[in-house]
Order: sequence, then C-alpha cells, then structure tokens
Amino acid sequence: MSGARHFAVLVLAAVGLLVVTMTAAASPIPEPSGLPQAPSGEQTHPRVRPAFGEPHTAFAVLFSLREAPGHHGALSVDYRVGVSRPARSPSSCASPQPSIIDSGAVGEVKRLVLTSPAGGWCAGRYRATVLLQRGPYCPPPVEGQPPTPCPEFASQELETGAATFTVGPRRQVWQPALGTTWQWQIVGRIGPVSTQGRSGGPCTGTVGRDEERGRSDR
Repeated sequence: MSGARHFAVLVLAAVGLLVVTMTAAASPIPEPSGLPQAPSGEQTHPRVRPAFGEPHTAFAVLFSLREAPGHHGALSVDYRVGVSRPARSPSSCASPQPSIIDSGAVGEVKRLVLTSPAGGWCAGRYRATVLLQRGPYCPPPVEGQPPTPCPEFASQELETGAATFTVGPRRQVWQPALGTTWQWQIVGRIGPVSTQGRSGGPCTGTVGRDEERGRSDR
C-alpha cells in the first residue's frame, strides 16, 4: 500500500514539474539590457536559485565579484542587479530595485535576495542582469570646510552577466479528506514500485488519521 502511495507522490511531482517546464517553454525571454558587455575577465557568471518557482517563491541572485566595490581614490565602483519582468506583462509584475553592492572583495560570491512584486511574481520568465558601474567619487561635505569638487570624467556601466528564472502557477497537491476511500490503479512505473506482495488490480484503502499525517498503517 505504501508503494502505491509513493508512486502517486512521484506522479504528482512529475505533473507539477511538467507544468512549470511548459510555462518556461511558452514564456518569451525578456529583452537584454542593451548595455555594453564587460570583457570576459569581468563577467560575474550570475545564477538564480531556485531556477523555477511560484508567485511567492524567494528567489536569490548569486554572482562573483570581479572588482572590489567601494571607492578607490577618485573612482567609485559598485554592482547593481536589474530585474526585467516577463515580456508583454503589466507593470505590476515588476519587482522593486534590489540593494546596491558597494562593498566586498574580489572573488567573493554575493547573494542578493530579490523582492517580489506586491501581488507576487507573475507567471513567465524573468531576467536578472548584473551591472558594473564605475564613476567619479564625490567625497561627502565636511562641516567647516569648503566642498571638495567631484572629479570630472564620465561614468561607465557594463553588463557582467545575466540569468533567468521562471515562475509557474501555484501547484495544488491533492490531499484526500479524512475518511475518504481512495483507489490507485498502477498503469506504469517510475523506478521500482512495491505493492507488498499484491500483483495486479488497484490498491484501495480508507484515509485515517495516521494517513492524514503522512503515515501508513502496517
């Protein structure tokens, strides 16, 4: 009996994964940032974990710092992450701007949690782009002293890598009510399935309190 229940859980999980995969295949990829690409030595190789989720999943971007953020003399360096919503989606699907990365060491892996839109992530494919910004460092004013002029040179913004993540509909896991009689007919296999000595025919039973808590009576 427990083998049939295990098989059913595998089937439900496979169906949920298929739904998310079909959503990913049908969702247009958001447009690139359009910014100049950083050279290979400055690529941060971002990835999003998890790669698939639901409207209220907590996604995080991980990437490696190739340049130390902060100010170095007259130069200011920081990293930013821009998140593009799915193509042809409404503006309500846009997520808030993540925090700026302005500290860290070369080679350090940064993890930035993405804040979902107020109504949750919309179904479709999002794109997270890591941007490197270099510009003049303007020292803060000091009381009683004349302000220090900012260096006069142009700022630079480069795309150092991008990763996508896909949001699918919230998966509904079937849960039989207490006292409900259920029946499974095994018509195929995903790996070995035990029927505890019974061959052929459906497995039947009644959901009791132990079953409801995920345990089977032996």
